[in-house]
Amino acid sequence: FHAEIFRLRKDLKAVSKSIGKSMVSCLTYYLGTFKKSAHYRVLKTVCVEEREAKMAKSVHGVDECAVCGDGGSLIICDACEGEYHISCLVPRLQSVPEGSWDCDECVNRKFVAAHERIIKHSKLYEPVKTSNKRRKLAVAGAGTDVDTMENEQDEANDATAAKNAKPKELVYCPTQATKDIVREFAASLSSILSGGGG
Repeated sequence: FHAEIFRLRKDLKAVSKSIGKSMVSCLTYYLGTFKKSAHYRVLKTVCVEEREAKMAKSVHGVDECAVCGDGGSLIICDACEGEYHISCLVPRLQSVPEGSWDCDECVNRKFVAAHERIIKHSKLYEPVKTSNKRRKLAVAGAGTDVDTMENEQDEANDATAAKNAKPKELVYCPTQATKDIVREFAASLSSILSGGGG
């Protein structure tokens, strides 16, 4: 299964035929066992890298699909002008979309940009100027006070490093009010789940 799923790049129908197992058996193994393994993460990384390499190689405006490289009836992304067969898109489009249409890469870029704007302008997060070390603490998460250093030696090391450091990075961390709301919600949920009511 593992060799065929790599060779056929997650085409479960082809894997099923290749190894002589039913599609249901292959799908059950894939979802129940394979997706939890390190092999899955490697395969996913390989597939993403191949897709990105194929997209990077594509030249816009030459009447060929950015995925398969063939010509024919193509739709054009309104954001990047990439050209695609509707059958090459994942998920496959059933018909040519009316109005404007953006490819997955452009939608992803817009989503990330919107997510960053929401965090910057949200009252749930506050900007914190931070060094790389403090950024790791902030990102590591829940309950970590980004202004607290582990010990005085770390402070001395930071002072020495500050002389040679780049400008501090701006990171958005949950406000104290946000942390309090999350803690209160978690406590209420815990009480409900343990049978204490709500």
